[in-house]
Amino acid sequence: MADDNYESIAFVNIYDNGKIVKCSSLKNRNFVRPIEVDPQVFEDHTSTNNSTYLTVNKKLLNKNKAVSSDPTWIRLIKNLAKRSKYLIAILSLFKLDHEYYIFIKYNAGLSDEGTLYKYDGKFKKVCTLDSNQIIALRKSN
Repeated sequence: MADDNYESIAFVNIYDNGKIVKCSSLKNRNFVRPIEVDPQVFEDHTSTNNSTYLTVNKKLLNKNKAVSSDPTWIRLIKNLAKRSKYLIAILSLFKLDHEYYIFIKYNAGLSDEGTLYKYDGKFKKVCTLDSNQIIALRKSN
């Protein structure tokens, strides 16, 4: 993970229970880099009761070939837009073997936390990071 300015990089283990433990630099650097999704893909709208909802700009989304070539990424992004109540500041997609993960940071006021989710048709929260972002993932044995 890294801070938002990429000035500080740290290695952490994230466990199934959401626990995060810092660790030393890992020898096996076989990490998966994220597919970054431009936040402009999400268009915000205001409903009649003044709540915010998002839709996906399909034309802009299709410009990202890494995303548009995988139907699961398309489904994930559409589902994310439906469930999001805030603008998205950072969206990073990771595919490890046949498993899909997303790291998301909302542009929601004072909070600077981001959340890692596993996606298998629905979003399962893995962990939350304060003021950092995930820049690469790998599965450990």
